[in-house]
Amino acid sequence: MENSLLMRFLLNASDVAEKANFKEHRAALLSIADTISVAMASHSIDARVKNLKASLLDGTKAKGEAVIFGNKIEKADDITALAINSFASHSLELDNWLPLGMLHPSSSIVPAAILLAQKKDLSLEDVADGIIYGYQLSESLGRWLGRSYYKIWHTTSTIGGMSVAAMLSWMDENDDERIMNSLLLALTYSGGHMPLINKLVSIKPVSPMHASIIGYYSFKMNNAFKGLIREAEGIESKICANLSNNCATVDETWDQESAVSRLGYKIFPACRNSHTTIQAAIKLSGKVDLNSIESIELEVFEEAAQVADIRSPTTLEEAMFSLSFLTVTALAKKWVGFKEIQEALSDTFLRELEKKVKIRVRDDYTAFFPEKHPITLKVKLKDGRTLEEYEEIPYGDPSHNISDEAIIEKLRSLSEYSGNRKILKFVNLILKENIDIKINELIEKISTADSE
Repeated sequence: MENSLLMRFLLNASDVAEKANFKEHRAALLSIADTISVAMASHSIDARVKNLKASLLDGTKAKGEAVIFGNKIEKADDITALAINSFASHSLELDNWLPLGMLHPSSSIVPAAILLAQKKDLSLEDVADGIIYGYQLSESLGRWLGRSYYKIWHTTSTIGGMSVAAMLSWMDENDDERIMNSLLLALTYSGGHMPLINKLVSIKPVSPMHASIIGYYSFKMNNAFKGLIREAEGIESKICANLSNNCATVDETWDQESAVSRLGYKIFPACRNSHTTIQAAIKLSGKVDLNSIESIELEVFEEAAQVADIRSPTTLEEAMFSLSFLTVTALAKKWVGFKEIQEALSDTFLRELEKKVKIRVRDDYTAFFPEKHPITLKVKLKDGRTLEEYEEIPYGDPSHNISDEAIIEKLRSLSEYSGNRKILKFVNLILKENIDIKINELIEKISTADSE
């Protein structure tokens, strides 16, 4: 095991979590607030969340004490609550992400950590430490497997499950063999085929749901198997040969900073690979008369064209993954939020304007991903002039960071739009309570707020 990269990643994640400072704990708490607030809002906004909840509960009063974060605090069995919370955390395309790991870690890791904390009566600090561990591991795994893996497999679904499994085992007993057993079990049964997910975007939130469930079951089963840890090095070589063929070379700089400090936050409810396009269109929106547009050309990196390539969307979830639609929506509305998307979907003028958008992939732009998301938006006018805007860093990216106050304002707006006032009460409890508070006590305070 001395040469095992997987063991190195696990030990590093443990070391980072055990040494976490105030700033890193604050970053973890902000991630909890962001993730669960998005989940709570989705119950009012996204019909898929409502349908999933109805299907899993099946009209019966669920048994169990695991919390479902929605319009109110409800309880169900562990797997039902975990499935709903994970799905809901990702469904609005507003959950945070790790750029270098190329995944959304919070939507699977945060609900799983809270569930274990409920069952073990752990504190908010314990949950924060678990999240720091899980993010650290998921970023290392994502960086190692790299872009060639991301093009085939949805990293949130696969690495998310591995990270949940290892994190829960670390939070529970911190035994190296049990942690490795959990990770290898999750690795064996993880999945998420990116080309299919790109086309079937309505089921994309199943990725973190799948990851959290695979991770949870792998954690529960880890003590039933012996000797898996001896196979780690051989498994590593098979991963690179069969799944990626191009694993990145791991250098010492990977371990020098906590991944939780490199989280990116979303402002627009859309695929993150479309955010620089939205930003460029917003910048041009005040300079363009929509009636004077002859054509629109969008030069993008390859992943943007692959992941957000839906044309003529008819639903909210399809619109979130349509570069052409998001471009004209931002040009017309000067912003992209749920209200703007819904209005644009039924605007016949904008739907015709959308047909004028041509998308071209540039190899030089592709070379910069994932560190940068370069795009150029060119709007040709009927008088022969061309207006142009270049963007390369999404708002909320760690290298183009936004303040904690801006993230809280996002959650405030989400609370208002969804009509769920309990979101802000949740945010205040997470960010202002003593970090030593037990999760069960925190949940009781939120439940009490339900009845106010």
